[in-house]
Amino acid sequence: MRRVRMTINSDYVQPIKSGYSGLVTLLQSYNSILLGKTRKAKEELTPFIHAKFSSSNFDGINILATLLKGERQYPFKDVKVDVYKISNDNLWNETLVFSKTETPTNNRSLVDFSLAELSDDLIGETTFKIRAEFTCKNIKKSCTIYLNHLGIFYNTFTLKQKIDFLEITKLDE
Repeated sequence: MRRVRMTINSDYVQPIKSGYSGLVTLLQSYNSILLGKTRKAKEELTPFIHAKFSSSNFDGINILATLLKGERQYPFKDVKVDVYKISNDNLWNETLVFSKTETPTNNRSLVDFSLAELSDDLIGETTFKIRAEFTCKNIKKSCTIYLNHLGIFYNTFTLKQKIDFLEITKLDE
């Protein structure tokens, strides 16, 4: 697109009689501005993970992992999810507890970790670091979240086990 403006009576434009990218002065009385087509900025791929405690069977953590481009889900090859246990001291030492590699379905991946895989460690003092690394074509993107709770999940699980035990012993009598 080309736009031509009169610049004879303008105090703000001084003719330079030379070419410049985007600005070409043809005469002293005219100024031609060459405008290119504007393009949208490329949307970056953003990794997203969300973790929640498995409320259906009180046995572990459910993790949703997806790769977003803007607001829509973007296809990816696979996702590697690592779960680390953070030490309780002030050093924040990380110990790898478990690792899984999943392939996506419908551009998202659902990863489940059971209590046995997490070393039966879902108590309130434990903090987990969950890191997901996505592989998409030649690109690797990663995302990290920290997960902790106040012990209600584990206490509920223990209470459920005790109730199940009482129900089984009642049936034996």
